[in-house]
Amino acid sequence: MVHMVVKRAHCSSYRSVLLALLAVTALGCSANAGAGCTLPPVSDEYRATDNTALFTLPDSGGFVVNGVSIERARIGPLLRETFAQRSSEVRAVFVWRPGPSRCADLRYIAEQAKAAGGAAYDAEASGWPREEPPDL
Repeated sequence: MVHMVVKRAHCSSYRSVLLALLAVTALGCSANAGAGCTLPPVSDEYRATDNTALFTLPDSGGFVVNGVSIERARIGPLLRETFAQRSSEVRAVFVWRPGPSRCADLRYIAEQAKAAGGAAYDAEASGWPREEPPDL
């Protein structure tokens, strides 16, 4: 009888551990689900940005940079061309935080900015004014 109780205790312990692991995994997944849909505020090295690119990602789709629609395929070349003319401390772009449906596009802009030698930052968190910056 004692042996049986110990066996049940082990099963109960395994079950508890399994449930705890599932809960931690579920919390980790839900915490990471929105993580890709944010950008950091601008860092100190980019405080003196000039004539920057300001992206908006409308809920209806597409990309808007400095008030002008742009095709996805043009983002990388535009950033490379723009950043090539700038010193490294002003190679920053800002993005107005999109809705959850545009997270992949937000990550794409950040990846393209990094590949072009710069970085992408959250416009609102960086204190960027709502009006559009001048043309690139």
